[in-house]
Amino acid sequence: MTRVPARLTAIIRERAAHRCEYCHLPALASQAPLEVEHIIPRKHAGATEPGNLALACLHCNRHKGVNISGFQQPGGALVRLYHPRTDGWHRHFRVRAGWITGRTAIGRATVFCG
Repeated sequence: MTRVPARLTAIIRERAAHRCEYCHLPALASQAPLEVEHIIPRKHAGATEPGNLALACLHCNRHKGVNISGFQQPGGALVRLYHPRTDGWHRHFRVRAGWITGRTAIGRATVFCG
């Protein structure tokens, strides 16, 4: 696990408005501290730079893990996962009855991932 420098961590937290960039959980509502994670994991040559870092809650970070793609449900097609720097959240997800669901193949694969 690559340690993100404190100064860079502060930039990422501020940019994310102190909420998970995957599920939008505010830091104040989380039981565990939000984590700075690599969108493209180091395992897949992801850099430790602002464009490849996101703030994530423990659940979303562990759910995504080192994955960069997942199987869309229904159908099973392999697609890339949601990228908080380049994808619009509302284009790929919606909230239904308190649950986040995917609107697109990327959204469905990201929700199903794990």
